[in-house]
Amino acid sequence: MQPHVTKLEEASDRLKLPPGQLTRDMTFPSARRGGQKLLRDHSMELLRSATACRDESNNGMSRNEAISLIMELSQINNRKKAENHLEHLIRTKQSKGLKNNGRVVCAQATTAKRSQIQVEQQLRWHTTVNDALAEMRRLNQQAAALAQLEDHFFGDFDETCLMVNSDGAVRVMASSSEKKKEKNTDESRASITSLHVGMASGTQGPFAFLAKGTERFDLPSSQEPLKTRCPKGSQITMSPSACMTDETCQELVPGFCKGTRAMPVACDHPDWWGTLSCDGFGSHANAEEAHKIFNRHKIQFWWSKNNEMVLK
Repeated sequence: MQPHVTKLEEASDRLKLPPGQLTRDMTFPSARRGGQKLLRDHSMELLRSATACRDESNNGMSRNEAISLIMELSQINNRKKAENHLEHLIRTKQSKGLKNNGRVVCAQATTAKRSQIQVEQQLRWHTTVNDALAEMRRLNQQAAALAQLEDHFFGDFDETCLMVNSDGAVRVMASSSEKKKEKNTDESRASITSLHVGMASGTQGPFAFLAKGTERFDLPSSQEPLKTRCPKGSQITMSPSACMTDETCQELVPGFCKGTRAMPVACDHPDWWGTLSCDGFGSHANAEEAHKIFNRHKIQFWWSKNNEMVLK
């Protein structure tokens, strides 16, 4: 009740009237029917469209940013008033086109370097895929047979970095003098890199794992799963930083090519050309000898450059 008492006292002092003679309109002028809106219709539409545009570009607007935008559109410096107006828009469902009428929802963290999936980018990508398929069909003259099996000859070649981290419950040997037990599990920089080939048909191609080191990795306990549980052509290679380098790429490609040509369906058509795409990582383009090996195994190797694909 205290805020209302304060309002009554302020109105009584302002109008020089006793509290018993005050009306609601005198005490709460903002509650008058037909009073001036904080935002006009065109400003409200701008608020809705700006919020929707930010979300569509993977940079959603937070509640605080929306309040600041309301303050800017209405040219007021009272943040509480702008916040109350945002709540009013949400309650009265005036934020059409926004999820949950403008209420905040959970968002997955991301980065600008991985958020460039836009309509224009997708148009370029699909156009490039069509060009790659057209080139593969030109090289493989048995068009009728290829039309039924081409998903087995079109795939992707890419790598993934796997960072060391704890998953699930963490158990430690602890001191009896400390009640709270903690373990830092999020600052490890140890990692390995996994490369793999996958076809549009869903067939999994060979894997490669890059481990940090300079010596040959030939432990029987690790080599056995490669032969029994991984596709043909899978391998483990040592790299000084556990990352892809020009030398590592050139070393891996022969095994990848043999494993790719040994995949189901592809092994039955050794004279047909296949197509692999990959991203624009430097070593994919720098290892010229690797591209020659792909070519000898009748594999087109397309890599991206400035959001466009280049045939090597």
